[in-house]
Amino acid sequence: MRQAQGTKRLVHERLTSRRKSTARSLLRSVVLLMLWGLASGQEQSALVQVAKEPWGDVFLEDIPRHLSPGETLRLRLRFVLEDGGHLQVAGTESVGLLAPPGGSMGPLELPEPEPIDNGEFEPIGILRGTFDAFLPIRLPEDLSAGSLCRLDGRLRFRGGTEEEIYLPVTRRFEIDLPVRVSDHSLSPAEDPTDHRWILGVGLVSLGLGAAAWTLWRSRRSSR
Repeated sequence: MRQAQGTKRLVHERLTSRRKSTARSLLRSVVLLMLWGLASGQEQSALVQVAKEPWGDVFLEDIPRHLSPGETLRLRLRFVLEDGGHLQVAGTESVGLLAPPGGSMGPLELPEPEPIDNGEFEPIGILRGTFDAFLPIRLPEDLSAGSLCRLDGRLRFRGGTEEEIYLPVTRRFEIDLPVRVSDHSLSPAEDPTDHRWILGVGLVSLGLGAAAWTLWRSRRSSR
């Protein structure tokens, strides 16, 4: 009888240990799921490569998640130049905005260049390394909320390396972004064009429910 009771107790302890281990694993998964859900509801910056040249690369960074009618954007351009590569300020400019109709693109805002003596001519202003520039874009007032707006623009770059100076090249960028209502004070939860917050809230709620159920089962099995 005692041997049978001891065996029964040992089996119960092993089952309880396995259930607790399973509960801990499930709780870890729930925590990770909740963190992922919270992160999915946060704003994330986008990245678009505009140019890939022998002298370096150009990226369009910090693209907004949505546009507002009449808004003026300042898109950030990240220049990552090769060792020995440079960008000439003269010949690097914004060419124009093709879309949306009625929008406009201002002059490219570049950092202060490094003057290089050019003999008989005026010094050439160049930029090296990694740096940021800004591109102002004015959107039209008649954008329709809930629609997609295409930003379609042209940029011209002139760069070179230690061995060669390249002719100016024109590169195009195209971005499709949803249009929201013009009230900039709206939070993501109030924005009808932003549904990621719903996913985040749903995953957090699911995680809390799963955690509560896991704790209840664990306590019940340990009785």
